[in-house]
Amino acid sequence: TVPIHLPVVNQVFSSNCAVKISPNSPVARLRQLAGKHIPGEVVAVRVPLLHLSNFQINDWPELSTKRYALMVLMLPSDSARQWHVHELELVEVVADQVAVALSHAAILEESMRA
Repeated sequence: TVPIHLPVVNQVFSSNCAVKISPNSPVARLRQLAGKHIPGEVVAVRVPLLHLSNFQINDWPELSTKRYALMVLMLPSDSARQWHVHELELVEVVADQVAVALSHAAILEESMRA
């Protein structure tokens, strides 16, 4: 868990795009499994959290009323790979699909509760 007021969180939440962030950022911190693990290049992207109430209006909800999650992706540290523009675009598409899957799960949960 990281505080929402961190500058890196604000940077990602205020952008429509995947953002490269520092591997030393608190949102990129990993639990140490065995030995020392240093992540490679890291990107983060916002994922809209939609709920049933978002779908009960005619228009898409205002940006200010949306809630977001943060999806963080890391390249392996032992590779010389870097994020390329087309991969960042793919990350953004995946984040949109994750948002759809999470919204479907929320709707299913609401309907099961009802």
